[in-house]
Amino acid sequence: MEVILQIITLFVITIGGMVGILQLHLLQQQMKAQHDWNRRVTSLRYSFSDNTHIREIRSKLDKHLKISSRQPGEISLEEIQKLSDDQYPSIRTDLQYMLGHLENMCVAMKNSIIDE
Repeated sequence: MEVILQIITLFVITIGGMVGILQLHLLQQQMKAQHDWNRRVTSLRYSFSDNTHIREIRSKLDKHLKISSRQPGEISLEEIQKLSDDQYPSIRTDLQYMLGHLENMCVAMKNSIIDE
């Protein structure tokens, strides 16, 4: 009789251990899925489409510098200076804001905070 109780106890403990291991595995999967979801949501917060201020700056930069239609390459300091003197006085501030945003985005990608 005592042997049967020990066998039943061992069986219950074994089943409990297996359930515990399964629960830990499921918890790990859930935490990974939540982490991946948070990275996606954070990535969207960095996107240009989510920020109205950035959309306005991009629109102004495109209007004055014709970014979408020009050949890829550098924008000369003279061109920026001319625009800041004449028709777009806040160009330097807007460029600094955009470059700072891009830098933050790259740092977040490098540290796996966000996805590309």
